[in-house]
Amino acid sequence: MLVTATRRKVIDRVRHEQATKRGGGDLKTLDSTHQLASPDANPEMLSIMNERLGELLTKLRDDTLRRIALWKLEGYSSAEVASMLDVSERTVERKLKLIRGDWEKEL
Repeated sequence: MLVTATRRKVIDRVRHEQATKRGGGDLKTLDSTHQLASPDANPEMLSIMNERLGELLTKLRDDTLRRIALWKLEGYSSAEVASMLDVSERTVERKLKLIRGDWEKEL
């Protein structure tokens, strides 16, 4: 399930970066995105993605941020995550902003 969520995040990121308004549309890269979307994705690629996710998770400041990141990758909404942590949805959104900031430095 984690691999599927990670694959979807990678696909979304590639599509976002390739948007026409950003000067994207390179079909070669788009083809590799379709490979990632395939349920029969290359095991080597999945292993690399899983390893990279592990590296990114270790860069986060604490276990709460790691749990939030994993739950969001698994598809939980911010409201669901807030409920699981017994905090406000705004707290989850603030923590997601911290996660994005930390990960942007790494990417």
